[in-house]
Amino acid sequence: VSQFIDSNVAKSQLLDRTLSLQVARDSIIKAELDILIYTDLGMEAWSFFLAFSRLAPIQCVWWGHPVTSGLASIDYFLSLDSEVSDAQSLFYSEQLIRFQYINTAPFVQVDLQAS
Repeated sequence: VSQFIDSNVAKSQLLDRTLSLQVARDSIIKAELDILIYTDLGMEAWSFFLAFSRLAPIQCVWWGHPVTSGLASIDYFLSLDSEVSDAQSLFYSEQLIRFQYINTAPFVQVDLQAS
């Protein structure tokens, strides 16, 4: 996964979750990201508390935990069209970006003939 990301983006950085929030924030700010995407928010405190800070000009949350973050610092919620109804979308604090398909592991190769 890391090799795929490194070959397709200008910058990537994996943060050690044992870092203090302040050290993690400083590291992200120093990276000068254009966009920061959280794969989920609400599953663990560390990433949830990081998301309270404005660390990049555009901040998004992926559909790993399919409910609004409720945070003013998160601009977009990336979701499957089928995950959030029009009625539910009214309760999202983020602008909802709907995809017809999301392949969460586009770089995994599976040999279907090997079994």
